[in-house]
Amino acid sequence: KLDLEILDFNLSHLIEGQVSILGKIALERGIQIKTAIDPKLPDFLRGDAGRVGQVFLNLISNAIKYTDHGTVTVRVSHMVLPGHRAQVTCKISDTGIGIPKEKIGQMFQKFMQVDASNTRRYGGTGLGLAIVRQLVELMQGTVELESEAGVGSTFSFTIPFAISASCEDDNQSSLGKRRAELSGTILPSEAKILVAEDHPLNQAYIKLLLAKYGFVDTDLRENGKEILAAWEKKPY
Repeated sequence: KLDLEILDFNLSHLIEGQVSILGKIALERGIQIKTAIDPKLPDFLRGDAGRVGQVFLNLISNAIKYTDHGTVTVRVSHMVLPGHRAQVTCKISDTGIGIPKEKIGQMFQKFMQVDASNTRRYGGTGLGLAIVRQLVELMQGTVELESEAGVGSTFSFTIPFAISASCEDDNQSSLGKRRAELSGTILPSEAKILVAEDHPLNQAYIKLLLAKYGFVDTDLRENGKEILAAWEKKPY
């Protein structure tokens, strides 16, 4: 029995968190994870962030598992609906082993895998996609699969969400407020940020996160020694 916990959540941050969790595994396999999130996506939606995160975790980890080289791409788009709602479509594409056309219709069944050799090579129970479909349908959504053997697969799901009232403000969005709080008396475009971080994936994530709040002049260094050297050359 699954119950939904409906709360405000930021879908962009949720996706970034999932990519951060799985990025190390992808990096070890030589796979790049790319994200393309609609910049006009509402700051906050109302839904079950835990269940949405579980769907992303299953689909992204699945894409990584069945991809030996290339990329996994996460795309998110949305369409505004009447009644202050949004229909969000998420697509997870990979350049992996793909699925034969005659097997596509069976992939969301319990304990289903393409063939026994995949079970031996990749492991798994064959329950992941069945769980994904159950969760998406519980949230009044739909899930689809496009695939070609030897080329790759694209799993997509569409879920309707209410747009949170937190997105409404007479003067500025909640994201704008947070930018103002972070920047203080310095405009984000004027601020210079210096970050110490030695992991490439974390570097990319931090730079992206700062850019979201308008802080585009960001320098990254790998250790404290480099930070001190940079600090002496430029005011931060």
